Parts: sequence; structure tokens; C-alpha cells
Amino acid sequence: MATKQKKTDRRALILDAAVIVFAQSGFDRARVSDIARAAGVADGTIYLYFKNKDDLLIRLFEERINPVINQLDDHVTSSGDDPRGQLMALVEGYLAGVGDDPKMATLITKQVRQSHEFMTSYSNEPLKAFMAIVERIFRAGQRDGVFRRDVDVGTLRWMVWGALDAFALAWIAGGRTNKTGLKRDAEQLAAVLLRGLGTGEQPSLLPYSVVETPHQYTTHTTQDFDPGLD
Repeated sequence: MATKQKKTDRRALILDAAVIVFAQSGFDRARVSDIARAAGVADGTIYLYFKNKDDLLIRLFEERINPVINQLDDHVTSSGDDPRGQLMALVEGYLAGVGDDPKMATLITKQVRQSHEFMTSYSNEPLKAFMAIVERIFRAGQRDGVFRRDVDVGTLRWMVWGALDAFALAWIAGGRTNKTGLKRDAEQLAAVLLRGLGTGEQPSLLPYSVVETPHQYTTHTTQDFDPGLD
């Protein structure tokens, strides 16, 4: 039992070290020896748990991202039954997670793209799980008449994922310091999505419209903000 626990702990140390090394050096420049040194183990120990650097990245992605997707799903579900509120919760929850764990966000948005094996042969079950959450929200909104039915759900899934990924990448590239700006981005993205997808048949859940000025973003309270298309 003690030996099994020791192996589990050592594997976890390697994964923790890989997150740091990949975030600091990038996947391409990171070496297995760098990860071993950060984990406090011998180079050969890495290969007792992982086939190569690509395998380490994929296992890391799976084991650390799956709980994040589950938490995001719980956050969406707990936001209520209105699909519009769930969409807001999805956007805000995803980008809040980026701000809370920038190293993991760097792994998701940048490092996995540097792995040929990840990009060409990995099935990416976590992304499929995320897409399933998005699809569930949109289909519920179309069923309830609050989202337009003339927009393809498959297209919407990629649109939402692409927007969130782009915001996360821009925040990471910009220095990862302004979480307030990330929250503002989430609010604006949710507002744009709700306005573009709304049927205009029911009032918006948004208590404000977001207006850009030359120097700052401000919010204006309004009760007649209409999410439908003009």
C-alpha cells in the first residue's frame, strides 16, 4: 500500500512540475530533464509513468482538465433553468477559471498546440465534453423560444469555443495581470452572444448594456435592453 501511494505521489509531482515547466519554457523548448529536475526525480523516472513528452502532455491535459470541465458544468447547472443565464454562467465561469489558474490556461491555449501528437491523433474528450455543455444550453434555448432556431448549433459550439479561447490567449499574451479586464471581457462576450442569439420575444437577463468609451469601459443600467436583433 505504501509503495502504491509513493508511486501515486511521484506521478502527481511530475504532473505538477510539467505544468510549471511547460508554462515557463513552452512545450517545444521544455525538456524531460527540466521536468524531472523540477519534480525532484531522476530523468528515467519520468519514463516509468509516461511514454514520452507528448504522452506526458496529453495525460496532464486529461487529468487536470476533466475536473475543470466538471466544475464548469456544475456552475452552469446551478445558475438556474434559463438557458440565457446558463450561457452567461458558461462564459463567465470559463474566463474566471483562466484568471484563477493562468498556468493551466497557458497549457490549454498554447502548449497543447505545439504537440504534433496532440493535434493529429488525440481524440480530445475534454473538448467534446465542453461542446456537449454548449450544445445542451443552445438546444434548450431554442426549445424554450429564447434563442433563434435559424442558427446551426454545431456552428455555435465552435463560435463560443473560439471566442473563449481567443480571449484567454489574448489575456495570457498580455501579461496575465488584469483579472478585472478578463471579467469585463466575459460580460461583453455574453452580452454580444445573447443579443445575437435572442429572439426578442422575452426580455434580456442582462441588467445593463456595455458601452465602450475612448478611455474605459462603463456600464449603464437599463431596463429596456433588448437581446433580439433589430
